Amino acid sequence: MNLLSVNQLSKSFGDKVLFKNINFGINYGDKVALIAKNGSGKSTLFKILQGIEIPDSGDIAFRKELRISFLSQEPELNESHTIEQAIYAGDSEMVKTAIDYTHLVESHYANPTDKTENQLDVLTNKMNDLEAWNVETQIMLVCSNLGLNDLTQKVSTLSGGQKKRLALAQVILNEPDLLIMDEPTNHLDVTVIEWLEDYLRSYKKSILLVTHDRYFLDRLVDHVFAFEGNGVVKDFPGNYTDYRQWVYDREDDDDVSAPQIGASDNEEKNKNSVNQVLVSSSDPDSYRVENNQTIQKKKLSFKEQKELETIETDLAQLEKRKAELEALLAGGITDAVEIQKTSLEFNTVSNSIDEKTLRWLELQD
Repeated sequence: MNLLSVNQLSKSFGDKVLFKNINFGINYGDKVALIAKNGSGKSTLFKILQGIEIPDSGDIAFRKELRISFLSQEPELNESHTIEQAIYAGDSEMVKTAIDYTHLVESHYANPTDKTENQLDVLTNKMNDLEAWNVETQIMLVCSNLGLNDLTQKVSTLSGGQKKRLALAQVILNEPDLLIMDEPTNHLDVTVIEWLEDYLRSYKKSILLVTHDRYFLDRLVDHVFAFEGNGVVKDFPGNYTDYRQWVYDREDDDDVSAPQIGASDNEEKNKNSVNQVLVSSSDPDSYRVENNQTIQKKKLSFKEQKELETIETDLAQLEKRKAELEALLAGGITDAVEIQKTSLEFNTVSNSIDEKTLRWLELQD
């Protein structure tokens, strides 16, 4: 069942083409990642999906009555609310139905009429359909797993990491048909990330996400839309590591081209070629395709080997610093200036990790 169709979509800023005439769709149950270097257009595409940006041409078709939730990098929250009030003010159909039911019960018992009795019958059936009878327990469970234990705490007193967790709680409790997330693991500690990963892996509906966390990406997604520059977006069935492995294979074989979104005659042929390269070999210097052929990886030069070692050292240091910054943003600081300063450093470190990981994978391939 198709939920979202993007048709001949194009967007440019001045002379820079972000994407041109791209086409893709998301079906029910898909878990899709957008991957790209910074400035390639993935954030702009997210804004277009949200209706914040307008494309130069093309259109987006959403399935009728599709329920979508967006998690942005910098969520907008009412600072005067408590955590509990922010949850109840969200877009969760389950939460809203439970609130409506409570108010209607109070109104009916104060002044019972045939109209309120009929309305109660309707809402009772809806409560059953949404399994909303234990909504308070569900709210407490989600908030607890996200480290939000004091629901009376004011949003204005929350750190950057706590605000991100609150926004996550809102979209999770919404249980949308399509969950769109921009950097969902930013500012989260390891325990929360592990819980979020488990939750999203078991989520039966659809997910579209952008993240610099390559491990999170690999364990979660089953499809990749890759922004490869010059306005081109390629459609790949598999996770991030599968995609990087295929990129190396394509560079090594001129007869194999990437499955391009919007491709015509050769699209199915290319998809079949891509689907072959999915199985890792026990030999670390090779990988195996489905027809049991073994393809040797290229041997590294001395210079490339030294570069690889340097990147591995750099990545270890960057990951350590990222963890330190995450801990600070998750609750260690509340001063607005310090939060902004730490967030900027966090984004810089995350971008460096992303760039070095791409190069590491190229050398490893």
